[in-house]
Amino acid sequence: MKLRANTKGRFEAMLFDSKTLDVIASNTPETFMTTEKYASEVGVDFITFGVPAFWKDDETCKKLTDSRFEPVIKANPKAKIIVRLGLEPSDEWLDAHPDELMQNADGTPIVRPHVRFPFPGSEVYRRDAMEAVKKFINYVEEKYPENIAGYHPSGGNSSEWFYPSRGDAFNGHSVAVKRCWKKWLKEKYKTDEALQKAW
Repeated sequence: MKLRANTKGRFEAMLFDSKTLDVIASNTPETFMTTEKYASEVGVDFITFGVPAFWKDDETCKKLTDSRFEPVIKANPKAKIIVRLGLEPSDEWLDAHPDELMQNADGTPIVRPHVRFPFPGSEVYRRDAMEAVKKFINYVEEKYPENIAGYHPSGGNSSEWFYPSRGDAFNGHSVAVKRCWKKWLKEKYKTDEALQKAW
C-alpha cells in the first residue's frame, strides 16, 4: 500500500480477512490517539467511540472499557465522551435465547456475515439489554464521571438498528416476533370477535 498526501499526518489502515471479516492488522489505536490529541489542541473535546454493554458479570468487560477510556483521557483529560454503547449480546446469551433471535422463514437465524441478531422488540432481549446498560453506566459514571457526555445505544446490522435482510431472507419469522404480534393483537382488539369484525 502506498499513500501520498500534501499535509503531514497519520493514515489509518485496517486489513480484514475477506471471509470472516476479522481484523488481521490495524494501526487504528495509535492513529486514534494521535487524532484525539490533535483535536484537544484545537479545542475539540467531544469524542465518540464504541464499547459493548456489560452482558457478562466478569472483569473482561471492565478491562475492555478501561482500554478504550484511559488512552483517550490520557490524550485529552478534558475529553467529553459520547459512548456508542453496543447492545449486541454475548454469544452465550444468543445461544441461550434462540427464540429471541431474528429468523428466516425456515426458522434458521439470520446471520450477517457471521453475526446473529436479537429481535429488538423481544421483551427478553430488552430486559437483558437494559440490565447490561445499567451495569455499564454505573461502572463508567463512577470511574470517569467528569468525562461522560452521553450514550448512543447501537445495535443491529452495522450497529445502526436496521434489519439484516437479503434476497428472500426477511426478518419477521422468529418466535419473539410472533409473540409480540399476538400481544399487540390482544391489546388492540381485546377479543377474537372484535378482530374478526375489524378484518
